[in-house]
Amino acid sequence: MKHGRKKTLYIALLLLISLPPALSALPGVAVYQLQAPEMPEQTAQTVDNLVFSFIKELKTYTIFDVRNESVPVDFPKNPAIEYIFFGVLEEVPEGIKLELVLKGRKDQFTRIISKVYGNINKILLDSRLLVFNLFDFSVPLDSLAISMPQNEQDTEFGYIETVDSLAGSWKGEPGLDRVMILRGGRGMAVFSSGVSVSLDLKIDNGYLLVTQKGSLQPRQFLNLPDEIARQAVQKTNPPQWRFLVSPDKKILSGTKVDAQIQYNETAIISVNYGTAAVEWLRD
Repeated sequence: MKHGRKKTLYIALLLLISLPPALSALPGVAVYQLQAPEMPEQTAQTVDNLVFSFIKELKTYTIFDVRNESVPVDFPKNPAIEYIFFGVLEEVPEGIKLELVLKGRKDQFTRIISKVYGNINKILLDSRLLVFNLFDFSVPLDSLAISMPQNEQDTEFGYIETVDSLAGSWKGEPGLDRVMILRGGRGMAVFSSGVSVSLDLKIDNGYLLVTQKGSLQPRQFLNLPDEIARQAVQKTNPPQWRFLVSPDKKILSGTKVDAQIQYNETAIISVNYGTAAVEWLRD
């Protein structure tokens, strides 16, 4: 019996060793930059970074960042790449259209999804679902709405004239309990950890730009081990926010650029900066 069990184990081990690597590897997706020739460069870059961050959240694919390359006429020869992703951001009469394409190595496999949004902030807040539906093969794309429903209650966020018009107390995104906006371009943020920091606020082409003044503090990194948080203080830049405002001046909607840290047991390995959609609500 003992000899029989050993023989079975040896056979199973040989079968595992002989399996081709491709069977255990996740399918690869080459991600190319969104094409937006008629859109402001900063707007196009913000949307592109955000869409890429959503793609990176997908755990069932290996992601190849080739956004510095042009979308190829012929499919890439790299055997690890089974799909290519690209898209277009453009103004249309109804608003701003975001079209995303996932193309397989076989010509007959192409998935296309698009949606028309009332403004850029709507894209920042809603495009995650568009990305997930594109990559979820169980979702039939022809059953999805490709434009904003006519009866949708759409809040048109607009430009901001002065910081003073926003003076007051605001509820921030998760992890940011309170933001006090003061007259004269000053402010203060209180994080969930209890840490408070000073803010600098200014208007740039109608957008509210918010930056942290002074140094980062370890308690701003509650999601990191203590030693890694201490290193992060030295190796990362403070968060930055960029907002438009609702007509009633009760909602600030926009994006946050913040550090995304990879680390091992003792040290930070890499620091990247990601863009996320956020909202602040006036108390």
